Amino acid sequence: MQRLVRCLVIRGDLTRIDAYLLEKGIEPTVGILLLKQAILGVAQTRELELESRSLYRKHRHLSDHFRVVSKEAEFFQYLRNKMVGHIKADLVEKTLEWKPETVVMLSKDSDLMQTYLLNFFVLETAINTYVDGDGKHKAFESETDLGYPPDFQRFMQSLTRTVQGCVKFLTELEAVLRIEV
Repeated sequence: MQRLVRCLVIRGDLTRIDAYLLEKGIEPTVGILLLKQAILGVAQTRELELESRSLYRKHRHLSDHFRVVSKEAEFFQYLRNKMVGHIKADLVEKTLEWKPETVVMLSKDSDLMQTYLLNFFVLETAINTYVDGDGKHKAFESETDLGYPPDFQRFMQSLTRTVQGCVKFLTELEAVLRIEV
């Protein structure tokens, strides 16, 4: 029963976040918070999927729904672990190295735009540190510059596709869990 409750909470959050981000995008106030919440929701979906694999024996179709987004969900779980759930010190050090404009921003009083940009700088660094053992990027074919519109769109399309895939999986999981409870 607890899995059903978690499923409903996560799906409800992701559904509303997806609708908001599609309508308003990532604006400096609520948008950046919802982007981070979407990453958290995808990671929670991945964890719930791992816990629910025993259901696949009786409900084989369930695994098909998650398989579509499993690689991207792994990527967003990495982002959750690196910069959403925790802001890792090594990630901030890398951000200061790769985005020297961060240091200049720190000399100013904190404001909404500064917070927005710092979030994007740290997020961009986290994206670019998601590499395999050979240093090859695992999520995208090249480095990501969130200030470059095609890269930003690529990231947002990946997030949207993953959130919507998670919602579909969670809808199917709900149906199965209601039978199993």
